[in-house]
Amino acid sequence: MAKEFKDFDKKYAHLKHTLMQGELLPLTLDYWPFMASLYKADAATIRRCVYFSGEASEHWQQFRVSLKGWSTGEKLWRLNARYVCEDNTPDEIVRIDNYIDSMRRSGLLDSIGVVIK
Repeated sequence: MAKEFKDFDKKYAHLKHTLMQGELLPLTLDYWPFMASLYKADAATIRRCVYFSGEASEHWQQFRVSLKGWSTGEKLWRLNARYVCEDNTPDEIVRIDNYIDSMRRSGLLDSIGVVIK
């Protein structure tokens, strides 16, 4: 997965710290409100959803790269907006939950989803 991750980072580097079309300036969240229901998919499912779901994966990667440079609270705000969107899909939930879990593993969130840094 690291190769695909780095390839998308290069491809969409120009989107760092930007808002996607239709997004409003983010406020902040101090915690992830859906931590209790965090879905931990298997590696194959994550890989398919994040990298190999065609246009949906491209849109996700653009969004993911655009999160770089925002504070943790601002990232949570933007992720939350996608999470609660009425046209959300199960694959999008996998993508968002995987991103949130990576924030937890990297020490940005504690085990219950509260922002640490």
